[in-house]
Amino acid sequence: MMTDQNGRSLIPPPWQFGPWNQFSDNQKEETIVTRARKMLFDQDIPFSLCIEPLHFFPSGVDPGIAPTRKKDHEELSDIGIKSVGYFNPMMALIWNGTYEMAARNNYLLKTRTGEPYNYTYLGYPEVSQLDFTNPAAVTWYQSQLEYAIGMGFRGWMQDYGEYTPPDSVSFDGTDGLEMHNKFVLMYQNTTYDLLTRKYPSSEPDKYAPDFVVYVRSGYTGSQRYTWSHWTGDPTSDWSYSSGLPAQIVASLTVGLSGMPYSGSDIGGFVWYLTPPPTEELWCRWAEVGCFSGTMHEQGSGKGFGEKTHIFDTPEGTRIWRKYAKLRTQLFPYLYNTAHEAYQTGLPIMRHHLLDFPNDTQAISQNFQYMFGPSFLVAPVIEDGRRGWDVYLPEGETWIDVSSQLKYDEKSGRFLLGFTNYTQGGRVVRVHAPLDVVPMFVRAGTMVPVLDPRVMTLSDATDQKVITMKRLQHLLHLWIWPTEDGFAQLEFYDRSWWSMYHVIYAKHWEIIFNDMTPNRTSILQVSAPWTETVSVVTTPTGHVYTKAASLDRLLSDDAPEGWIVDRTQRTLWIRVVPPNSSDGILYIQTSNSTGFG
Repeated sequence: MMTDQNGRSLIPPPWQFGPWNQFSDNQKEETIVTRARKMLFDQDIPFSLCIEPLHFFPSGVDPGIAPTRKKDHEELSDIGIKSVGYFNPMMALIWNGTYEMAARNNYLLKTRTGEPYNYTYLGYPEVSQLDFTNPAAVTWYQSQLEYAIGMGFRGWMQDYGEYTPPDSVSFDGTDGLEMHNKFVLMYQNTTYDLLTRKYPSSEPDKYAPDFVVYVRSGYTGSQRYTWSHWTGDPTSDWSYSSGLPAQIVASLTVGLSGMPYSGSDIGGFVWYLTPPPTEELWCRWAEVGCFSGTMHEQGSGKGFGEKTHIFDTPEGTRIWRKYAKLRTQLFPYLYNTAHEAYQTGLPIMRHHLLDFPNDTQAISQNFQYMFGPSFLVAPVIEDGRRGWDVYLPEGETWIDVSSQLKYDEKSGRFLLGFTNYTQGGRVVRVHAPLDVVPMFVRAGTMVPVLDPRVMTLSDATDQKVITMKRLQHLLHLWIWPTEDGFAQLEFYDRSWWSMYHVIYAKHWEIIFNDMTPNRTSILQVSAPWTETVSVVTTPTGHVYTKAASLDRLLSDDAPEGWIVDRTQRTLWIRVVPPNSSDGILYIQTSNSTGFG
């Protein structure tokens, strides 16, 4: 694989995988902290990262805002929210005193006559570009990053990097044409060097520092210096050239190029030629975001008229909450996939070429993909559509997840459901109302998920915040066994679970080795035979109690037990230490063969 030669990304901090929200849209009557608290506590919408478009470059920031921003970030940190700002490699001539200092010290790219190379950038009459071949310029730029860190930022958008003028000259004598691709690597390495050197993780060769820096430019080997990518500034429309569909292609392409964590601006960024994004576009884009490398809401942008927002309507807010809940609950699966990316280079969003290289029809699909090793996701990317065709690659047995996945609005919990097994090598039509993403899972899959009460993937000091760490004693497993009853999961912490059908004993067995001491597991087994379950026991003869209700089984003080949801055709089992210490469960059915 290409990453064997060009390197791989470090494993990002956990909070990168939670929903990102940007509080810079037209809802300006509330402070950042007030809106964050409202989302977490009043609306029960989980998120982990707050995007603040405070631009440190190209013209600096007012030093007077530092105390206020630092206080805001401390308050956000208290409730488990990290903040990221904005950097780029340009320096405006209007940055009084600083531009002159940079020019005087040769920190800027130059013309062939030795003057700073200036060009037009957005609303700035002229800017120059930092020259990272000058070690002194690198040190100075890193000091600006440190200034943001001191203000409480835990990362930033690292914008641009692709604008090196071809006729410029670098400090080391390299001409701009040759420097065009090299510049990106040097720019990104400047940040990487600072963070890994001064803020290393406990395992610096494996895990990234506790920062999220997301980039849009790149070149061969960029993944060595980065662990988050976004697809640039998309148009807020359905166009296949630069709108929602194009972002799927972009993320799949960058994944094939060795960068495993890619997402897009949910809602788009530009609406000059089209109206601002509709509620339907916002919702469909949120669904794509949930099943991307990052779930990155874009609250701002540029166009004619004010930008709309997904939170403008009750339905938009409801759908965002649903997928923010799902995204947060899927964290253990995503983190497991991140460890796989570190070992193999495989991205989270996988073009079918990576999983089904011999299936020509699968390879021709550019808008559906594998989300990690288990889920096939086929987002609806056309306006007004409520049905969607999905190609199921050959050589696999698939289970329709989305049509049977029941979402409980009150708790934010997802309940699995089962209809049938479908053999691959065919196209199927999926009913896809506005709040449904067509999604299938490989039969034989076990997916680890978090409890639905988790509000953030970061730590918090506010006791009202339910963090991932606070509920680390709970692990949920979603299980879709094969037709002959097999499923398995190997977890990055060396925990493992296996399920299989013991024909001679006329029961199913679930065998597991959980490396987290005293952890309770809550299993959902979705299969056609669950309605015939009669008893759950252990090899030592301990009999699990059949729960009076699902609510009782899920209550925090509940003992081990089980119940069948006959409507969803799903078996629920609560496995509680110490009665789970032998690591084996027997599931007996009333049917003589076990298949109902």
